[in-house]
Formats: sequence, C-alpha cells, structure tokens
Amino acid sequence: MSSNKTKVISIFNNKGGVGKTIITWNFKDALARLGKKVHAYALLLLHQNP
Repeated sequence: MSSNKTKVISIFNNKGGVGKTIITWNFKDALARLGKKVHAYALLLLHQNP
C-alpha cells in the first residue's frame, strides 16, 4: 500500500525584492530533478493601508 500525500510548501516574506520567486523556482527544479511531481505557483498579493 503506497501513501501519496500532498505536501504544501509556502515561501513568503512581506518585503519585496528578497528573492521569493527565484527561490521558489529553484526549489521546484531541485525537487523535480529528484523525481518528485511538483506544481509551483507564484501569487502576488497587494495590500495597502488606508
């Protein structure tokens, strides 16, 4: 019996320009090279204080 559990990994930081996107894509690439099935999404959320 094999156990295929989905794992969610989140990379976030409130500051812009700290390398979140490149870290995400490099991490995805490294996992894929290890034979893992990987889906990566880059999501930009903007919030402005009134």
